Amino acid sequence: MAASRPTDPVVEQILNETKYGEDEHKKRVKRYDRAYDVYRATGADIWGRQRSFSPWQSRLRVPYAMQVLDTALVNMVTSGRPRCEVHARTPDYAENAKAFQLVLDYYADRDHLVEKVPVVVQQGLIYGVTVGKNHWLYKEGTRTVQQYDQSGAPVGPTDQTVVLYDGPSFEPWDVYDAWWDPNARSVDDAAYIILRSWLTKEQLMRSSCNMTGEHQPHECDGIYHNVEELIASGTSRRQETSAQERFLQQQKTVRRDVYEIWEVWRDDRVTVIGNRNVLLRDDPNPHWHGRKPIVVASTRPDVMQMQGIPETELVDHLQQALWTVQNLRMDNLLLTVQRGITYREGGVTDVDALELRPRFKWPVTDHDDVRPFEIQPLPPEAYREEEGLLARAQLITGITPYVTGAADQQTDQNTATGVSVLSEVASRLLRFKAGQIHWRCWQRTFEQWGADIQQFMTEPLWVKLTGPAGAEQWRRVLPSEVAGEFDFRLVGTDEQLSRQQQRNEALGLLNAFAPLAQLGNINLRPLLRKVAEAYDIDNPDELFNPQPQPQSAPFQAGQPGSQPPGGFGAAENGAGPPPPIPGPGGGPIQTQLDPRVLAMLTQGTGR
Repeated sequence: MAASRPTDPVVEQILNETKYGEDEHKKRVKRYDRAYDVYRATGADIWGRQRSFSPWQSRLRVPYAMQVLDTALVNMVTSGRPRCEVHARTPDYAENAKAFQLVLDYYADRDHLVEKVPVVVQQGLIYGVTVGKNHWLYKEGTRTVQQYDQSGAPVGPTDQTVVLYDGPSFEPWDVYDAWWDPNARSVDDAAYIILRSWLTKEQLMRSSCNMTGEHQPHECDGIYHNVEELIASGTSRRQETSAQERFLQQQKTVRRDVYEIWEVWRDDRVTVIGNRNVLLRDDPNPHWHGRKPIVVASTRPDVMQMQGIPETELVDHLQQALWTVQNLRMDNLLLTVQRGITYREGGVTDVDALELRPRFKWPVTDHDDVRPFEIQPLPPEAYREEEGLLARAQLITGITPYVTGAADQQTDQNTATGVSVLSEVASRLLRFKAGQIHWRCWQRTFEQWGADIQQFMTEPLWVKLTGPAGAEQWRRVLPSEVAGEFDFRLVGTDEQLSRQQQRNEALGLLNAFAPLAQLGNINLRPLLRKVAEAYDIDNPDELFNPQPQPQSAPFQAGQPGSQPPGGFGAAENGAGPPPPIPGPGGGPIQTQLDPRVLAMLTQGTGR
């Protein structure tokens, strides 16, 4: 149903202000479609049209672009969820920072943030940009629970309304349904960013504003006004279908019986429009942080643009060239194996009877009446061209054999150091791409989460702690314990690319100190903490077995067997062995290493 002309002046003003941004978005949509066609190897040209082939021609379409992007995806996505450290800005909030850390980790687990990381990275690799929205999610639901009497006997199930979730949430957003100020270079300097969604009638009614209360002023229990007017205007539908919808044949199934909703976000205000003509909401920004609750990132940024460069653009022409070479080679093979024939006109009475099959028999008056047509074999260069194209694809994308795990016959891999160095060089570009998502998406997400937690957290929160030896403890965090000024430092999102290198460095450092570790007069806690971080050990102190320091008898001159401090030669040389490193309490550290740790320290040292 076509949208009518808006009657609300606010709606008309928004449509006029955002027209140029929507026009630019329509141009980007064509690039999105092309990127997905390349990724899924649909064979469509830049206009989305399929090339026509003869029935006998080869139509191989090996998805090289998918292999390249998926390899980059698995190397950029970490094995765990993103994690952010909370640091107090002043000493007054040091204890609150510890409580805030527990709350932030709790919500990251409850929101299943680890499941959303691949979606964000994959969208950025394919389309060149990825978008997400941060908001405070409150969800109630009905849950069936078993009831028991005072004696513990079951009395039957009952339905209860429970709070399913009450906390910050990150929502990956489809790039087809997000656009922004065309003059913007980042989210912060964008005059507006629009997020489009498609809601059903039931979803709108759950968020509609119903006036409650007996006394003025009445309170509204929803966020959307004029929902009845929007429903009366009829459902809407996106006119264009995406390349993904065409590939999956979803043109007639997606976005049926839904309403088009625009969220127009500015730093100081949010406006929601339905079907381009009904004003549903026009309020000040509900977030205290005063920013758009939106993150936009790209794996390969373009100069001074929010829209980045898709990885599919790098391999588009190379993939088509590979298809051309492979199909021409297959066509030549087909013509060679199933060769055609030439026959002398008038020498063969029934040409259709000349069927080529095993043990065929053809009646001819002369053996020169029928001859096979010889197809010239392809030169060796035709078979080496594919290798050259694949090498170019690896060159421009950075997905070398060392990243994929394949062996390169031209490089000496006899030494572990050489392989480690080559792998490190090959993964630099991937670490840069992961860093773009790292800082532009997750760093800003946690900053906005931190502000929302301080604003919307109103009830105490129980969190579970893991203590020494895996012991579990419970901690009750009050809303007052997350108050204060904090800095959020993101960790743990791009470590997958250099995890093995970090472990090798940590073990190499321990091997260097292994001879000194046998003397027991060196502080190994910093070294083992580094190893613990590389191997994801939560409690590095568990690696030590502390022992009490033995009490030595005081030195008394003239007694047999007594030696001055410093040991042998101290009296003559004026100096003894270096004193032990003082511990936290001022005395020397006396520790006994766990046998497993000692074996790890001495491994490879010849001891």
